[in-house]
Formats: sequence, C-alpha cells, structure tokens
Amino acid sequence: MGSGPHQGGNVTEKLELEHQRLWSQGVKIDEQHQIEEVASQLTRHNTRWLLERYLSRGQRRQREVSIVSRVVTFPRDPMIIALRKKTSEFNCEVPGCDYGTFQLPSGETYVEVHHILPLSEGGEDSLKNAACVCANHHREAHYGSKHLEITAALLKLRRENSDF
Repeated sequence: MGSGPHQGGNVTEKLELEHQRLWSQGVKIDEQHQIEEVASQLTRHNTRWLLERYLSRGQRRQREVSIVSRVVTFPRDPMIIALRKKTSEFNCEVPGCDYGTFQLPSGETYVEVHHILPLSEGGEDSLKNAACVCANHHREAHYGSKHLEITAALLKLRRENSDF
C-alpha cells in the first residue's frame, strides 16, 4: 500500500474544506459577496453622508448568529465596510504596509475590512472594531505568526483615532 497524495480521503473534499477554512471566515461566500457588493455601492457616497446615516441608526442590536451546515455565519453591516474603506482612503491600515494593492475591474482599489477582535470571539460589527487591510495583512492577521502584532497595532490605531 503506497502513501501517495491521494491516500486517506477524497482530494476534492479536502480542497473544499481547506478553501472554507482559509477564505470563508464564518460567512457563506455568496452571502459575503452580496455584502461586499452593497458596501461597494455605498462607497460611492461621501464619508459625511455615510457617517450621518450610520450614526442616525442608533445602537443596533447584534443580529442572531446562524449555523449553516458546519459553518457559522456572522451577519455584517455593509455600511461599516463602506465607511472603513472610505475613511482609510482604500489603504491598508497596518502601519508600514508595503504589500501594495490592486485595482478591480470597476476601478475600485481592492482592500478588505477586518474585525480586529473577531466576531467569532465576541467582537462587535462596529466601526471601532473594523480596520481596512490589504489581502496579505488580512490573511496574516488570521493565520500568520505576526497576528498578535497586527491586532495590537490596529487596536492602538483605533484608540488614537477614536472619532469613529
């Protein structure tokens, strides 16, 4: 009996599980795509307009967490995503970031919004707990050896810039 790469299970299933582990971050991919699309549309408004709408909503209760199959989903507010992208001017907020960004076909700069304290660990879906990061730093913040340093730097940034 050999010990080849196909030993011990279905390769496609393993790849799908790894994809979920690395990319889904607790939100179904199609649902996350819809949230990102709404956030992208919201970024067409100016920051003042977005902030007025966000603040006028008052304190919103945390939405229920739902379990889908084996993946836990955490509803995200597209307004928070849009505001974080706009207030950071679509730049990575990790100090000293030199990874660079890239442009989407729409012309928008691709950045991601990261929850500094993860939703899965009780973090809020709020402006004070969100940071705009490049794709590399987002993965590193979740899986890298410097994740604690990145979290500390982003928490410090939010404390220093506590306007919203």
